[in-house]
Amino acid sequence: MWERIKLFVSKNNYENIDFFRFIKRNYDDLINQFIRDDSFIDLVYELYSNYEMKKFLDNRFISNFIVIISNLDIYNEEDYKMLLSIYSMNKSPLEFKKFLHSKFEDLIKITPASILWVLQEYKDLDIMVYNKLNNKINSNKREYLEGILSKRVFTNIHFIDNKYLGDLYDVFIKVFEELLENQNLNLVDISYPEFGASTAAFIVGDKVLKIGSKRITYKIPYHPRILQPLIRVNLENFIPRSTTDLLPVVIEVSEKVDTNCYISEDEIYEVYKELRNDGIIWTDVSFENVGRLLKENKRWYNKNLAYNIEALGIENTGNINYEELNEGEIVICDTDFLYKEDDFNIIFASELAKKFENKYINELNENKNIK
Repeated sequence: MWERIKLFVSKNNYENIDFFRFIKRNYDDLINQFIRDDSFIDLVYELYSNYEMKKFLDNRFISNFIVIISNLDIYNEEDYKMLLSIYSMNKSPLEFKKFLHSKFEDLIKITPASILWVLQEYKDLDIMVYNKLNNKINSNKREYLEGILSKRVFTNIHFIDNKYLGDLYDVFIKVFEELLENQNLNLVDISYPEFGASTAAFIVGDKVLKIGSKRITYKIPYHPRILQPLIRVNLENFIPRSTTDLLPVVIEVSEKVDTNCYISEDEIYEVYKELRNDGIIWTDVSFENVGRLLKENKRWYNKNLAYNIEALGIENTGNINYEELNEGEIVICDTDFLYKEDDFNIIFASELAKKFENKYINELNENKNIK
């Protein structure tokens, strides 16, 4: 029966009346026998594209929502998220909110702590949802944090078998706990923006925690246009070189900046030019790597994990005065690919950086010719 259903779907025969009758007639078997099939959720998502099929499935899925989720491979958070998205299809936000609210207590009970972060986007439904989710997370703090780190930081964890994983978990969890305590926040308050190939980001109140692989340029020159890190730790020296390519070894915490505002290419070039005039070459120029300050660019943090400026990997060449930029000023958010102009093996990581460097050199030559 399962193969017959897949065949119908592969041929896009959603409007076929025989197929519709077949699904209605065999619905119970479909749920009971095939819910653990790898393609079950994908199939249901496709079936929902047919309006009549959706009405039929809606009535049964909603009444069996918890049963269906309980029978999924619930540790597969992608299937879990897909099923939730299926329930929200063609529903108004208010309808989905009411539906989810009625099921949330059961959802929290059956969801493993390691993937509770999937439900965090719904924490603001009301105070009851927030408290129940927060209580479940706090009761399973280690499992919850390891689940987040496994998904977002240790993406190649199944390839790694070494004794340093447990120590790294301990260090990262300590950073989370300190940031939360410092701002009087709960674990449920952490949010998870999109993350890149080499770095995972976490928003904790007004701080941004980044955990990533070893940097091209860990040592960076001081400049007020570079967002000042509050915590910056390189664990590479504590781990054998053979494993550092696989493991995340750099922890960085900074103030949150506004990265959703408009910043023109000309404004970014002025920042590039300012750094270049001060002997710094920024080779990963992009719109994603700049933002506007939400408060002054200074170090607002003095807790256990914050060190002096040298320990943060920041080198003041001696010719740049310390300066605190004001709210709204543009700063560079990514501290990788920042070189002193006399460094060897400078790597240009973006086309925009190459464009700016050529423009800067041309301007220098033009000024020389004028003189």
